[in-house]
Amino acid sequence: VEAVALRCQAVLEALRGRTEAARRMIASSRHLVEELGITQRLLEADMFAGLIELLEGDAPAAERSLRAAYDGLRQHGLGIDAAQAAALLGRALLAQERPAEAEALSHESEALAGDDLKAAIAWRGVRAEALARRGEHAAAVEFARAAVDIAAATDALLDHADARLALAAALRASGRSDQAAAEEARAIELW
Repeated sequence: VEAVALRCQAVLEALRGRTEAARRMIASSRHLVEELGITQRLLEADMFAGLIELLEGDAPAAERSLRAAYDGLRQHGLGIDAAQAAALLGRALLAQERPAEAEALSHESEALAGDDLKAAIAWRGVRAEALARRGEHAAAVEFARAAVDIAAATDALLDHADARLALAAALRASGRSDQAAAEEARAIELW
């Protein structure tokens, strides 16, 4: 329980711009679960480490952590967690201008997600941004709006904000800058 609490606190610290504190918390969380030998929790720590690097804007570092998490979670048959890691890895790849790989991971995430809402929101946002970069604007906006609709029905504020940013990216790519700016403002309110 302490390791899970540390990971959640680490994300909050990263959102506050206190990245070094967030990294220390993730390292502490990882140390705790290493002592217990719980593989799933170690892989989750990698996923949270990747999320923190995404928030910091270090996509290559995020990719390293998220790829380890995704591969490990998938190998251990932990589909829902692997789906979330795949979607986050897709975001890291988008940040590195690798939309085709990100889109492929969105399909992997979709296949693994089942009924998990967090993963459903995340893979749709990644798919939307990848499609927008390929010029498939109508489909991109449709996927992003679906992500927003799912997220709006939950209390997952960060996922909702991410969905709004994906919608903003899709709208901007389709030439609707005013609508994109409004979605970005909504995302900031959610944060």
